[in-house]
Amino acid sequence: MTRKLFGLVAGSALLLGGTAWAHHSNAHFDQTKEIKLTGKVVEFHLINPHSYVYLDVRGADGQSYEWALETGGGVGRLIRSNWRQDSMKPGDTITVTAHPLKDGTTGALLVSVTLADGTVLGAPI
Repeated sequence: MTRKLFGLVAGSALLLGGTAWAHHSNAHFDQTKEIKLTGKVVEFHLINPHSYVYLDVRGADGQSYEWALETGGGVGRLIRSNWRQDSMKPGDTITVTAHPLKDGTTGALLVSVTLADGTVLGAPI
């Protein structure tokens, strides 16, 4: 009986192990700083494990820069925070608050998104 029980436990662990939650650190974002960016949505992907907003932002030098903005929460958490696939479309102007990447490149971890109509979408971190 012990062998059968061991086999059942081992088999279950293998099957369920594939659905285990894996996560990476947000250590590459400087969470002691917040930035605000306003720009036009290039793309919006409401996907797991993290959704992304790609935003075209005009810099102080007049150049256009594309920012990759990551959400900290999965789709379920975002939907519970009122995010929808049609929350923003390419060309929409939005303002975001985010934690920038530590290396200074054009990427950040979203804190919130303010849509053109004033609706604020929080991004669960």
